[in-house]
Amino acid sequence: MSESDVSRALHGVWRIALLDGKAEGFFDNTPAGASRSFVMALVVLPLFALQSYLDFGAAQRGGPWEYAVVLAVSYVILWTAWPVVMASLAPVLGCSGRYCLYIAASNWFVLAEFVLLFPLTVLEGLSALSATALLEAQQTIQIVLMLYEWFVAKNTLAVSAATAATLVLIHFLLTVLLAQVVHSMI
Repeated sequence: MSESDVSRALHGVWRIALLDGKAEGFFDNTPAGASRSFVMALVVLPLFALQSYLDFGAAQRGGPWEYAVVLAVSYVILWTAWPVVMASLAPVLGCSGRYCLYIAASNWFVLAEFVLLFPLTVLEGLSALSATALLEAQQTIQIVLMLYEWFVAKNTLAVSAATAATLVLIHFLLTVLLAQVVHSMI
């Protein structure tokens, strides 16, 4: 991946943050572009690892190695489950030709999601917020992120607002389900 590819995609993320309907033009709508966007899994991995480290005290059973293995496997699954589900849904929705664009934009936008959510993890680790304030902040940010995910789905897949909302809901429920399975294992 070239420096110009990264710069272009990061500019696309910025354009998404500004709700620019032309943001999709900054992402590569090819299988190679979608594949390259998974580099974001490596970029945000240190933040995920630090977040997991801060959460380790809340783990109810198992040692640190078991915790690390379960989280490593879950990280890979969380990054791949939704694209696999979407690969099946895109033909049904008539947007197969825009699937790669959607995956690329969604994967790159994960950076913005981590940037918004990570400070809350730090504040939680430092016990700097009350449980109520932390929960309210997390819920507010999650709602904002879901609205952005709706924007990305609607614009990159060129689907209706209702279809985009349904996809965001399915993605959210899948993520919650996977998180519950992971938490039951640690």
